[in-house]
Amino acid sequence: MPNWVDQEFAITGPSEDIDRFCALAVTGNFRRDHTLDDEPTFLFAKVCPVRSRDRRACADEHLDGVLFRFARTEIQAHFNIQTSWDFPRHFYLQRLLRDWPRLSFCCAINEDMNNFGGVVAGFDGIAVDAVENDVVPYDRKAHAKRVRPLTARWDRLIKAGRPWRAERPFEYRRLAIYKAPTTFDDLGWHFYFSTEEHCRRFAKRYKGTTIQRLVGRSWKAVRRRKARTRRTPSRTPKSFRG
Repeated sequence: MPNWVDQEFAITGPSEDIDRFCALAVTGNFRRDHTLDDEPTFLFAKVCPVRSRDRRACADEHLDGVLFRFARTEIQAHFNIQTSWDFPRHFYLQRLLRDWPRLSFCCAINEDMNNFGGVVAGFDGIAVDAVENDVVPYDRKAHAKRVRPLTARWDRLIKAGRPWRAERPFEYRRLAIYKAPTTFDDLGWHFYFSTEEHCRRFAKRYKGTTIQRLVGRSWKAVRRRKARTRRTPSRTPKSFRG
């Protein structure tokens, strides 16, 4: 039985790039009754084709992976992928930003036996590898110093210019597609908006959502607007009128 490598992979960018990326990358049946022949799959080689000059570097890499969760909005997508033994390093570090220069990404890597782990991320056309082997000598503090700036930059990116936040009750869903111009955290719990109008529209469409606004450095709850009711004129029968 192989060791599995979990990849929490998130991308953000223009809506047309997100649409095209997801259409190429995702295939399969997300219903619980799926079989091995139609299980959800992430297609590394289709979203970033292996060119002739890449073949030697990609000789032992995975061309696809098992997709356990897929969530997306108009400008962001999140994938939970698993591959056996290793992750496709050339895909993340070379081909991804080469073929999709307008995207930014962040991917947390964890091997299930703790042999290696860390983060790979890409911003402004530059990919950074902060994955290390957990073997002696391993300096956890030094590794954390390499990882922390990447995750912090991703956090700033998805929140920049978005002072409105919608908070949904946490529910792990294998497939979640939200038709809204919003970014979100890796749990699909907090959604960030640039305008109040978009945030309230999202809260109205998806039930159980609360609205918050950034005040200083903290998020403050905002009351939902009550629906206006129109008064109808009295229709008292003529026989009862004075």
